[in-house]
Amino acid sequence: MGKSTMELDITAEKEFASLAQVLTITADDAVKCLKTLKNNLSEYDSQHGNHLLHTARLHMRSDIRHAKDVSADLKSVARQIHESHKPSKEGVASARTAMNAVTLAMDVLIVTAQRYDEKHSHSSDVKGAMKSAVNGKDEMEKDVQRDVFGNSNYQAGHQGGCVLSNLVTVEMVVKRTLSDNFNLNVLSHQITAAEKSLSSYSIVERAKEAVNDVKEKLTGNSSPTYAGHGMNHNLVTVEMVVKRTLSDNFNLNVLSHQITAAEKSLSSYSIVERAKEAVNDVKEKLTGNSSPTYAGHGMNQSVIS
Repeated sequence: MGKSTMELDITAEKEFASLAQVLTITADDAVKCLKTLKNNLSEYDSQHGNHLLHTARLHMRSDIRHAKDVSADLKSVARQIHESHKPSKEGVASARTAMNAVTLAMDVLIVTAQRYDEKHSHSSDVKGAMKSAVNGKDEMEKDVQRDVFGNSNYQAGHQGGCVLSNLVTVEMVVKRTLSDNFNLNVLSHQITAAEKSLSSYSIVERAKEAVNDVKEKLTGNSSPTYAGHGMNHNLVTVEMVVKRTLSDNFNLNVLSHQITAAEKSLSSYSIVERAKEAVNDVKEKLTGNSSPTYAGHGMNQSVIS
C-alpha cells in the first residue's frame, strides 16, 4: 500500500532537513580541503625552491579564494532550506546549482595548476615528471586522475594531507589533495533523495486538490439525484471521500451487461454465418461435379435445392 499524505509530508521534510545538513557539512569539508591545498602548495614550493612571485601557492591563490567563496554558497542554500516552511522544487534547484558551481571551481583549480606547470616546465624535475607521465610510467599521475565525485585510494593514512615526495607537478598536488579531502557523492545522492520525496509529495497534493474540488461540487449540488446522498461530514480521510463519491455517482454494471449481450449476439451470428458458408460450399460442389456416379443416376443439375 502507498504512504499516507502525512507520511509523505514527514518523509519530504526529513529529506530536506538532511539536505540542509549535508550542504553545511560539504561546505565545511571544502574549506578544510582548500586550507590543506594551500599548505601542500607551500610545501611543494619549499621542496622545489620556488620563491617570491614564482611560487605555486601565489599562482593558485586567486582561484583558491574563488573556490572558497563558491563553497560558502552551499551554506547559504542550507539556511534557505532550513528557514523554508515547506519543501520545494526551488530548494532542490538551488542545491544542485550550488553543487555544480563547486564542482566547476574545483576543476578550475586543476586547470590553473596545469598552466603553472606549463609555464615553469623549464625545471628539470618537472620535465622529467611530464615525460614519465606521457610514456605511461608515472603510476602516481594515473592514480590521481579523479574528479571530486570519485573515490580516493589514498584516504587511509593520508587524511588531511598528502605525501608530496612523488608529486613533482602542481597538477598532481592539486588532484591528490582534492581526491583525499573532498567528495560530492553524499551531497549528490541527498539532492536526488530530496527531489524524489518532493515528487511523491506533489502527486499527493494534486490528488488532494482534485478530491476537494469534487467534494465541494457534490456538497453544493441540490438536485434530487444527490439529495439522498448528502456528503457525510464523518468522511475524514481522502480514501473515504473517493469511495463514497464513486459509489454514489458511478456504476459500470449496465455497460458490462451490455458488452456481454453484444458478445453473445455476435457469437450466434458467427455460427449462422459459418453454417451458411458450409451449405454454399456443398451446393457449389454438387453443381460443378460431372463424375459417372452422378451421371448414371440421372441427376438433374437444375434441381439443386
